[in-house]
Amino acid sequence: MSELASHWEALRKQRVIDRKHAALKRMKEEKERQEREFAEEEYRRACILKEQEDQRKQELSNQIKSGSKTAIKKSYRDRERTIQRLQEEREWHDEMIRHMDKKERQDIYTDMMRDHKHKSKVLRDHGIYRGDPKFFIDPQYA
Repeated sequence: MSELASHWEALRKQRVIDRKHAALKRMKEEKERQEREFAEEEYRRACILKEQEDQRKQELSNQIKSGSKTAIKKSYRDRERTIQRLQEEREWHDEMIRHMDKKERQDIYTDMMRDHKHKSKVLRDHGIYRGDPKFFIDPQYA
């Protein structure tokens, strides 16, 4: 190989190396920019959540100071309604189970156990323990 050809080959290799370094630099800058944007977004979210929490605390303290108990009574009423609704749903559920025959209850129990075993295997593959089936399956079906 002539001296000029080896010179041109060295220049070509250097251009390839320079392009590689430029691409790595661009990738690094892009990654840093994305991390900065992510950090800014997280900071904005945290600020918004803090403002909302402060506003809720301020409203509550204003209600307490003003002696307005209507909001507190309303929240108690809402809670009581929710509890009543859940109790009614539970009673309806229990009544439906009582009207089932033994075979239907056994089929439902078998399906629930099969589902529990499948979910346990999936979670086990991710390193999570699902727990004993008696915590997830209603004993009324057994």
